[in-house]
Amino acid sequence: LPAMAFTLLPSLRLRDRHAVIRVRVSRKWEFRAGGTDDGSIVHVDLVLVDEKGNSMYAEIPTAEVENKSPLVQEGGIYIMSRFMVSNAKATFMPVPGNYMIEFTFHTIVNPIKDGAVAIPELSYHLTPFSDLEQRAGVYSHFTGVLLHMS
Repeated sequence: LPAMAFTLLPSLRLRDRHAVIRVRVSRKWEFRAGGTDDGSIVHVDLVLVDEKGNSMYAEIPTAEVENKSPLVQEGGIYIMSRFMVSNAKATFMPVPGNYMIEFTFHTIVNPIKDGAVAIPELSYHLTPFSDLEQRAGVYSHFTGVLLHMS
C-alpha cells in the first residue's frame, strides 16, 4: 500500500472537510455547565499536535460527546477525518491560531499504535514575563504560570 499523505495542521483551511490528519491528543478536558466539576458536559476540548509540532485546538460538541469522546485519550495518536475546520473561538483559546477543528457526527477517529510514528507529546507557547501584565483582563487565550522548584 502507498503511504498516505496527511495534512499538517497549519495547512487546514476554513470549512475544509476532506483533510486527513495524523495527530497526538496532547491535552483533553471537559468544559462543564456553570464552570463546576459536576455540571453537565457542554463540550470536550482537545489540543492536537502533528508530527512537526504544530498544535491546534479541537472541540467535541455536546451532541457528539457521548459517541466521540471515548474514542480519544490524552496522549494517544490518531488518524482523523471528516471533521469541520471553523474559525477559532474569540476567548480562552489554549493555543494560538485562526482556526479550530470541530468534531461532527461524521468524524472518523482511528487510533495508531504508540511508537508507530513520532509525534511530540506536548506543544507550548511561552509568554515572556514582560508581557504578562498586558494580558490581565484579556480573555482571548489561556495564560498560566509554570513554576519549577528543585
